[in-house]
Amino acid sequence: MARKILLGLVLPLTVLANVTNRSWASTHPSEFGNEALGTEELYAQNSLNDSEEGFPELAGLGGCPDSSTERDNTMKYKDVMLPRGSRITFSSTDVLDTNSQNKFLAPLKNKEGTFKEEISLIDVLNVINQITAWYVGEGYITSRACLPEDLRPVWDAGSEAVLEIQLIEGVIEDNIDIKIKDNENESGPLADYIRSRIHLGIGIPFNAFRLEQQLRLLREDPLFEEIEATVRATDSNGFNNQSKLEVEYVEADPFIYGVSIDNYLPPSVGSERVSVDVGYRNPTGLGDLFTVGYARSLTGGLDMWNASYQLPLGPEGNTLLLQGVWQDSEITGTEFEELDLRAESEFYKLAYRHPLLRTVNKEFALSLGFEFRDGQTFVFERLPTPFGIGPDEDGVSRTSVVTFGQDYRYRDEHGAWLAESQFRVGTGLFDATDNDSPVPDGQFVSWLGQVQRVKRLGYNQLLVISGSMQLSSDSLLPSEQFVLGGGQSLRGFQQSARSGDNGIRFSIEDRFTLSRCSTAAREVPELQVAPFFDIGGVWNASGNPNKIPEDRFLAGIGAGLIWDACLPNNNLMTRLDFALPITDFSGRGNNLQDAGIYFQLQFGSD
Repeated sequence: MARKILLGLVLPLTVLANVTNRSWASTHPSEFGNEALGTEELYAQNSLNDSEEGFPELAGLGGCPDSSTERDNTMKYKDVMLPRGSRITFSSTDVLDTNSQNKFLAPLKNKEGTFKEEISLIDVLNVINQITAWYVGEGYITSRACLPEDLRPVWDAGSEAVLEIQLIEGVIEDNIDIKIKDNENESGPLADYIRSRIHLGIGIPFNAFRLEQQLRLLREDPLFEEIEATVRATDSNGFNNQSKLEVEYVEADPFIYGVSIDNYLPPSVGSERVSVDVGYRNPTGLGDLFTVGYARSLTGGLDMWNASYQLPLGPEGNTLLLQGVWQDSEITGTEFEELDLRAESEFYKLAYRHPLLRTVNKEFALSLGFEFRDGQTFVFERLPTPFGIGPDEDGVSRTSVVTFGQDYRYRDEHGAWLAESQFRVGTGLFDATDNDSPVPDGQFVSWLGQVQRVKRLGYNQLLVISGSMQLSSDSLLPSEQFVLGGGQSLRGFQQSARSGDNGIRFSIEDRFTLSRCSTAAREVPELQVAPFFDIGGVWNASGNPNKIPEDRFLAGIGAGLIWDACLPNNNLMTRLDFALPITDFSGRGNNLQDAGIYFQLQFGSD
């Protein structure tokens, strides 16, 4: 089902246009009548005869103007003059700075910067309407400017008069009404989750643009299928600055799943594999996610389980990730199969991510984590034996790595940028592998960077450019090295064709849409052809005793075919790539990958 977001604004005219129906007199202030009368007597006389010629009904002049009767306002106010020498000021404000205030008051001042001797009430109302229009244009849709409700003190003061324009800056009531759509009596398990994030977009005074940003972020949250917000005025009093916020939402199906078949594994363990992943969103009501997955190669050379738990820490986007991967592999289908070469490994990760900047179109975050990996290799199935130089005499290699990452995402009207950087520091914790330099071990420093640009060149053309690099001055164990080759790395070569302490890869792919189809959400490409070019190379740190074959730089060219079944409630997608190597490679076999053919079939929840 399509996910949508609506910011509904249901407000009376008093809120959206700074209006309140008022009755105004149209007499000239210079004709107040008998000046010998005292102030109280003057008002008493006026109250006995509201229609007496030459005296305005001051009790009806104050408040918020009604823009729906702007023409009448002009006729009524144009001859109502403030007492000579009056000054105009503003009530307290959180958003209208001094410079802005002076700009609004400029029409009421002469060249010397002092207020004009004669200022009509219609001049003041023009300023008020301009301020209200500014509020609305800046997103402060429940804020407005008004005349004081009682104008009598202004006329009482005579030449010392000060008219203070009232700046009514709107706020949202603390009690946000959150309900499941079409069920007014049920707030649902995500009410607190929504409320905490909505509060980030309310602010004082209330700004609709900030609220819309938070609602759009919630729209992208996979917990929701639909979310809407409505702002309502609590009453029609022009001086009331409170509004009520109502939110309705539809929760997405908490159960997620995916099944895939591909040939993205090294041929030594059987390149074809089947993967199954399932997950459940919001099991504790905190917006968390639990997933578990299993993958197996068709030859039985790989069995892998993985599990992860992600927990939001507050409404700002902070997250805590726990992950574990358990893998058992053996060499199959090669001349070494009779040696029963086997490996076991387990991997654990703990990571905390903190966004420093987070909007719909831009996000920058820092992350800090710890990773532990423990692996062992065997021959004849159970005899511990090291492969290569680095693991100990029992074939054991361990790493305990502190990671510090930075990631940046930016979206524009033409596409998106993605950049990630990670510094990795190997420590001696938990009995990590320790060897004399330059033998690879668990003590090292490395940096890994990745960048991707996706740009729409036309309605039916999408360009995808990506690159990655790893740098290290230390000799690294195989689990920490930069790997090239395979359908998700460098096409035209088998998976993990080359690896090294340092590496670089560049890929460019241009996708052309041949046909489109419509889903419940939007029209999407159904069939695409994607010519591509991949290139990369690896090299070791100085002194690493593990040597890389001469053909360390690889390049391939080819094309892919991408098909989307456009199912209404599920995803079914297939990708088939064919690539030709344009550099020599000495390690070719008779696998589909060696022929430059890669495939992937995915089916899963929307």
